[in-house]
Amino acid sequence: MVPTVLTLTVSPNPGSSTAPGNSITLSGKLTDTAGKGVAGSIKINKVNSTLNASTTFSATSGADGNFTTSYTATCAVTDQVQAVYAGDATYAGSSSTAVSLVINGMTTCTTANYASSPATASITSATGGSACQSICSDTTLANDNAYHCMVADLRAGKTAFDVNSKSIWGKVGEKIFFDGVTYNISGKPIVRYEMDFDNDFIGGFVSDIGCNTVVTMCPVIGPFPFPIPISGCKDSAMKAYHTYDKPGVYKAWLHITDEACNVAEDWIDITIENL
Repeated sequence: MVPTVLTLTVSPNPGSSTAPGNSITLSGKLTDTAGKGVAGSIKINKVNSTLNASTTFSATSGADGNFTTSYTATCAVTDQVQAVYAGDATYAGSSSTAVSLVINGMTTCTTANYASSPATASITSATGGSACQSICSDTTLANDNAYHCMVADLRAGKTAFDVNSKSIWGKVGEKIFFDGVTYNISGKPIVRYEMDFDNDFIGGFVSDIGCNTVVTMCPVIGPFPFPIPISGCKDSAMKAYHTYDKPGVYKAWLHITDEACNVAEDWIDITIENL
C-alpha cells in the first residue's frame, strides 16, 4: 500500500490560552509521501490522560487531502489531540503528531465533559516514530478495530526449496511442503503459532518458536490444549510437510496469536488426486 502522511493543526494556537465558549477548529491534510492529496475518513482523538477520558471526532479529507472539523470548548482543560487515518486498500494508515490544546477559564473539565471514561481513544507517536506501528499497537486507532500489522502468510510446494504457492495439487502419498511465514511490527510478540494441514485440527502442530516462558492464556481455537508461551520473536518461518493418504480438497491453515490475543490467519487450498 502507498504510505501516507497526516498533519493536524489546531486554531486558536494550541499553545495559547483559549477561553471556554470559543469554537476550536481542527484541520489538517492527508497526502501520500509524494505530496498528492488522499481522500479518506479521518478520526480525531481528544484525550485527557489525567482524567483517563476521551472524545473522538470525525472528518473527511477531500480530493486535495484537506479536512476541517470543529467543536465548542465548554470548560478549562489541557488535552492532547491527534488525527488518525486507518488506511484502505490502496493507502496505508498514518497518524499525526499530537498537539496540546490549552483552554483556560470557567469550570475545570471533568470526565462528564468527555464521551468516554475510561478513555477509548489513544494518543500515540506524540514525539514521532512509526505511524504504522502506532496503529498496529492499538486497535482503537483503526476504524474497524482490527489489528493490521501482524501478518500470517502460508505457502506450499512440491519440494522443501520451492514453497511459494498459494494453492497446490498433489497425488495421494506425495509429500506437500509448507512454509508458514509471519510478519509482526507491532511490538506485541507472537505467543502462539498453529499450523493445520487438513482442517481437521489433527494433522498439525503448535509451537512457541523457541521461546518458552508461559505467562497467559488466550481463547483456544480448536481442541489444542496447549499453554500460551510468550515470545520475543518477531518475523519467522516454520517449515513442515504433510502426506495426504486420501484424494480430496483440503484446507491448510496458519494461525498466529500475539500476547494481547489478537489473531492473524491465512490458508491455502490443497487438491489431492488419486493418480
